Amino acid sequence: MAWMVRAGKHGEESHAAWHKSVVTLGWNELPDFSHKKNKEEIRNLFKKYRPYEPDSWPNWVSQVLAFVKLIQISDLVVLPCKLEKSIVVGKITGNYSYKDLGQDIIHYRRAEWLTPLISRKKIPYYTLTYFDRPPTVYELNPIAEQVVQGLIDSHAKG
Repeated sequence: MAWMVRAGKHGEESHAAWHKSVVTLGWNELPDFSHKKNKEEIRNLFKKYRPYEPDSWPNWVSQVLAFVKLIQISDLVVLPCKLEKSIVVGKITGNYSYKDLGQDIIHYRRAEWLTPLISRKKIPYYTLTYFDRPPTVYELNPIAEQVVQGLIDSHAKG
């Protein structure tokens, strides 16, 4: 399985996440998600900490559940690196963690980067548009996953 995980709503934490070998999702004002068992418990956190955006809660809850519970160790992950106008591809190496790593990284999962930074110019347009969807966390479709695997394979060949 392969996932897109932006580092914050607009990728503002991407540079730090890449250098710290993590993926992160933002919402740093929210407490630890690890003991939340279902959508309702996570929704209640958004209700308490982000009461002014109720229309967004269902989308946010789905993203948090994916990040905390659905993404598995060894799943592939794409991290768009905003400042570098690139992406980096890796695999998840750790479970969800809640700890302040600095540079606005609190909710995170460890990752091992399998590629160097890859310029967005080297990514097929049809996949690039899929990578530019707005959610912070989402599962990649099979075509995008094949492109990601191809990027990993071409890097491994040198």
